[in-house]
Amino acid sequence: MILPAVLAELAGTGADLAHLEQALTHPSFANEQKRGPRVDYQRLEFLGDAVIQLCVSEALMRLYPEAREGELSLLRSSVVSTEALASFAKSVE
Repeated sequence: MILPAVLAELAGTGADLAHLEQALTHPSFANEQKRGPRVDYQRLEFLGDAVIQLCVSEALMRLYPEAREGELSLLRSSVVSTEALASFAKSVE
C-alpha cells in the first residue's frame, strides 16, 4: 500500500498498516480483487460500533446513575443512531 508521507507517519509502520489498508477498503473493491481472501472494513466497522456503544453506555451510566436499563437503552440508541452520529460528524468537519 502506498500512502502519502504524512499519512504514513500518522499511521505507523508494520502491522498498523495492514489494519489501515483494511479500514480504507470498500467491500465492493475487495470483492472485485482476485487476490487472496476478501479483506474490507466491515469487520472493523463491527468492532468500532461495539466500542462506540460501550463508551456511550459507560457515559450514560455516569450521567444518569438512577436510570433503569430500559431508559439507558433508549438513550443509547438515540445517541448512537445513524442520524445522530452523522449530525455529530458534520458538526466537527
